[in-house]
Amino acid sequence: MVSFAKVVCPVMFTNKKLNVVLDEMNFLPWKQQVLLTVQSHHLERLLTGSMPVPPETIVDQNGEVMLNEVFKDFMAQV
Repeated sequence: MVSFAKVVCPVMFTNKKLNVVLDEMNFLPWKQQVLLTVQSHHLERLLTGSMPVPPETIVDQNGEVMLNEVFKDFMAQV
């Protein structure tokens, strides 16, 4: 009989919801959980402002205003 080992992805724990509600007594555990989630999804640049928001519209070679695909992609990750 052939046995298959279950492979566990080491980053699956980052998909859980935040379960620490911020109040005046638990800032450190809340901060740790939020930072872990933000860092594991590589979202620091969105929070720090190091990634500028691209323009919503651009002008093409014909002088026509059109929706910027880079802006759409940016908004999809926010």
